[in-house]
Amino acid sequence: MILSNSWSKTWNEYPVIADIDNDGQAEIIISGSRVDKKETRLYCFESATTPWAPARSVWNQYAYNPTQVNDDLTIPRYQQNAAAFFDTNSCIQLTCPQPYNNFMVQATYRTQEGCYVWPGHNRDLTITATSRCLGDSIEICFSPRSSIAGDSALMVYVSCFLPDMGIGSSMIDKIAIRSDTCIRMQKLSGVDSMFIVINETGGIFPPSFTNTAIAECDYTNNVFVLDLKGPDLTIDILSYECTGDSLIFYIATDNKGAQSDVPCISGGCYFTDPRINGGQNSPLEITEWCFKYDNILMQYQYRDTFRVAIPLPAGQTGMWWTINEGGFGPGLESSVFTDIYECNYNNNTAYISFDLEEKSLDIGPDIIKCSSEVITLDAGAGFSSYLWSDLSTEAVYSTSFDGLHYVEATDHCGRIYRDSIRITTDNTTDLDLGPDISICPEEQYALEISYPYDAVRWFPADMVDCDSCLRVQVHTAVPALLIAVAQTGECISVDSIFIDIQAAHTASEYRTICSGETVEFYGDIISAGGTYSHTTGQCDTVYILHLEVEEAYNSFFQLRYAGEILYCSMADTTIVRGCIQIPCIPPTVVTVLYTFS
Repeated sequence: MILSNSWSKTWNEYPVIADIDNDGQAEIIISGSRVDKKETRLYCFESATTPWAPARSVWNQYAYNPTQVNDDLTIPRYQQNAAAFFDTNSCIQLTCPQPYNNFMVQATYRTQEGCYVWPGHNRDLTITATSRCLGDSIEICFSPRSSIAGDSALMVYVSCFLPDMGIGSSMIDKIAIRSDTCIRMQKLSGVDSMFIVINETGGIFPPSFTNTAIAECDYTNNVFVLDLKGPDLTIDILSYECTGDSLIFYIATDNKGAQSDVPCISGGCYFTDPRINGGQNSPLEITEWCFKYDNILMQYQYRDTFRVAIPLPAGQTGMWWTINEGGFGPGLESSVFTDIYECNYNNNTAYISFDLEEKSLDIGPDIIKCSSEVITLDAGAGFSSYLWSDLSTEAVYSTSFDGLHYVEATDHCGRIYRDSIRITTDNTTDLDLGPDISICPEEQYALEISYPYDAVRWFPADMVDCDSCLRVQVHTAVPALLIAVAQTGECISVDSIFIDIQAAHTASEYRTICSGETVEFYGDIISAGGTYSHTTGQCDTVYILHLEVEEAYNSFFQLRYAGEILYCSMADTTIVRGCIQIPCIPPTVVTVLYTFS
């Protein structure tokens, strides 16, 4: 025991007794100040040596009553009697001591049979498991662990469940184990994982803890998800190349199953399929591939590409490569040799064909084409790479442009081949419908194609009287685009013409003349005022003339002139443009500076 002073503003403080760190032992919590009265803190004390008695993690009030609040802070509708007598004889408590008679202060857990459990012993059971494929079976090895060293001889149940959506899964098997134990079970179709549960009596998943006589402090870690896929090694031949005396393969290997520790794997190559004849074919070569290890992720990187060279196989056209085998072909017998079991051996072999003979490259003679024609050139299969004049890299090349086109091809042995071709366009068969036209409503217009094409089509067909004729009558009530497609041999030519509709309209003109003058209106000489009209033949356009004749004023006499200014000898002479009015009183003499007509 120790003595420590703590100052409080309220002089006296009740300590709180609770398990605040979930270690199964009671702690003492007080508030106050031990150094400076201005600084108040919350202090927690626990035993440094012998463990203290267990306590709940909930303290609900000063007058402590352990049955008024549940562990999850909910309030029970019907409270238990805090001073009830414990009938320990009704429950088998082989691992738990007699409870303290302290108003159920330590009675925080119960089994499904209603027996109290006191977790002061700190038992915590966990389970892990591993699996591997053995032919048509799966071997599962369980590893139970307990936080109490003395539990090494404790018999516990381990149950296996299918993962059917997690809830309501059916149990596959249940075994009793004391230590690391391995069992073998039949493969389950479509099942690649399993729930392994320790310390429960079976049934359906998830289990209802606690349901055994072995009490624990923590049931949240009693489930382990086991991956049943196991290793699944695959092989893929990416490409090959040859040198003077060697054939080089680029091979990608992968482990599509569980990320088991497979640092290195062996494989062989064959001239015949090693999966035939019981795998008795002799391999040409056995190669070992070692995977890279990622120090950051702490795991092997199984997707790797390897470069493997073998002596140049004269006269051969193909080869089989097999992963995870030691010289007998793929299968279980070979896996025993390599000691790496898989769940799927069907993807352990890959085949690649190769052509080591010298090739020829010919993309054909020069070509004369029509303007719309697209030419496709084919360099042929079997080369490792291609390079065309437009920098494309496929075996087939298409173009519609004139000029010189060439290709460079390289075979798998590094030999280079080249060829070229010239393409020229012949425009004699190009279709030309002429410029756009404008017609009146309801007017028909004739179009004729002079070149004797093999076939012609007009679009839309309802704009012409014959959609496949060289000469057609065009009719449309609205402006529209007419398209013609003509074909001669393999050449197709397309042209279009826009048909515009010129609407009829009326044009009006207002004009004034002097009395005695005349105007000409579409060939007619008019001197009288009034409204005159004329209709033209272009879409029946109407032109209207509104003519007005102005009478001249004459007090004594009138003068008319064709110039701009008239001088009269009288001071009150009026000068008017158009019809001139000059009132003069005789016998005044009028001097005319301009000649009038």
